[in-house]
Amino acid sequence: MNPKHTKTRFMAEKKYTSLRVPEERKMELEKAAIEVSYATGRMVKWTDMAFYLMDEYLKEAVRDMKSSTKTPSLGKK
Repeated sequence: MNPKHTKTRFMAEKKYTSLRVPEERKMELEKAAIEVSYATGRMVKWTDMAFYLMDEYLKEAVRDMKSSTKTPSLGKK
């Protein structure tokens, strides 16, 4: 195998990590996904909802947490 092709193949691989989500939060995301699925007529998974939130609202969350005068309760609801 050509080493150039091998290098390109490995550079293109996506890397993943895990995020532990409490069952209660997962259920909230599932309910939201079902609501969106029903309204749009296309299948939306709870992970799609989580990725959408991260992609679309992360910068806003950073601003909110930085401007908060009290210490945020990270991971708590």
